[in-house]
Amino acid sequence: MNESDNESQRKFRFSVRKIDKFLHNLHTNRSRFNKLITIGISFLTYALIILLFGNHLKVSSNYFIIIPLIAVSFSFGFKGGIPAGVFSLPLNLLMFQLLGHPEYAPQSKLIAEISGIVFGTILGYLSDYYYEIEVEIERRRIAEEKLQQLINEKEILIQEIHHRVKNNLNIVKSLIQLQLNRSNNKEFIEEAEKLIRRIFSISKVHEQLYKGDRLTSQSLGKYIPTLIKDILAGLDEGRLAVKYIIEIPETEITLEQATSLGLIINEVLTNAIKYSLSLVESPELEVVLRKEPRITIIELINNAPTFIPGPEECNGLGLKLIKTLCDQLNAYYEYLPSRGTTFRLILPEVSYRQAELPS
Repeated sequence: MNESDNESQRKFRFSVRKIDKFLHNLHTNRSRFNKLITIGISFLTYALIILLFGNHLKVSSNYFIIIPLIAVSFSFGFKGGIPAGVFSLPLNLLMFQLLGHPEYAPQSKLIAEISGIVFGTILGYLSDYYYEIEVEIERRRIAEEKLQQLINEKEILIQEIHHRVKNNLNIVKSLIQLQLNRSNNKEFIEEAEKLIRRIFSISKVHEQLYKGDRLTSQSLGKYIPTLIKDILAGLDEGRLAVKYIIEIPETEITLEQATSLGLIINEVLTNAIKYSLSLVESPELEVVLRKEPRITIIELINNAPTFIPGPEECNGLGLKLIKTLCDQLNAYYEYLPSRGTTFRLILPEVSYRQAELPS
C-alpha cells in the first residue's frame, strides 16, 4: 500500500471519528438537548434536498427521508422511532406532490412503508439501549470516583497510623533508654539494650511503610538491606563489610511478616556480633536472597569462627524469640558451619505474595 492510500485511509478514519463523536454527543445529551431544534433542522435539510435536487435525484430522493427518521429516533428513542417510520412514506409522497413529480414515489409503497417502520423501530430500540448503556457508564464512573476518594482517604489514614506507631515506639524506646542511663546494673543494661534494638526493628518497619509507596506491604528485596543497614548503624558496628546477593523476583511481604523478619534478623545480627564477629580483625557479612522451587531462602553468612547455638544458648530469650517468629511465618531456620557462620531462613512460597519484575 502506497503513501497516498495510507493518507486517504487516515483522512477517512478521521472523518468517521468526527461523525461518531458528533452522534455520540448528540445522543448522550439528548435529555438536555433542544429536541425540537434538532428535529426541525433535520426536516429542513430533508426538504431542501428534495426541493432543490429532487428533479436530479428522482426516485433516489426517497432515501433522504432517513435524515429526519434518524433525528426523531435519536431524540425520542423507541417511542419516537415507530411513528417516524410510519409517517416516512406519507412525508415522501407529500414532498413529491409539492415538487410536482408524484411518479418519484417508490414502486411498492407497501414495502417502503414496512421498511420505514422496521428501520425506525430498530433505530429507536438501539437509541434507548445505547442511552441506558451511557447512563450505566456514568453511574459507574461516579461510583469509581467515590471509591477512589475512599481509597485515597484510607491511604492517608494508614500512613498516619504507621507514623504514629513509629513515634509511639520511639517514645517507648526513649523511656527505656532514660531508665537504662539511670542504672548501674550490668545485666539490666545488657537486656535493656537488647529490648531497645528489638523495638527499633519494629519501628523501622512502620517507618519504611510510612515513607514508601506501599502502605500495607514491603518489597522483600529492598526491605532487608535497608533493615540490616539500620540495625548495624544502631549497633554502632562500622567495621562490618556487608555484601548483598539478591536473586529473587520482586516479592511483597505483609506488615506482620516484615515485623517478624525484622526481629529475626535483629536477633541473628546481635548474636553474631556478640559471639563471633568480635573475634576477627576484618568482619564480613554476606546477605543472600535466593529462590528455589516453592521456597525462598535468606542467608546471613559471616566470616567469623563457627557459632552453633548449644543447649544453653537455645534456652536464651533471643533464640526462643527466633523460633517463635519462625513458627508465625511457617518458616524453618538453621545454623550451618561454613567458612564462618551461616544462618539460613527458609520461607515457604505460600507465606507471601509474589509480583513479577517488569520486563
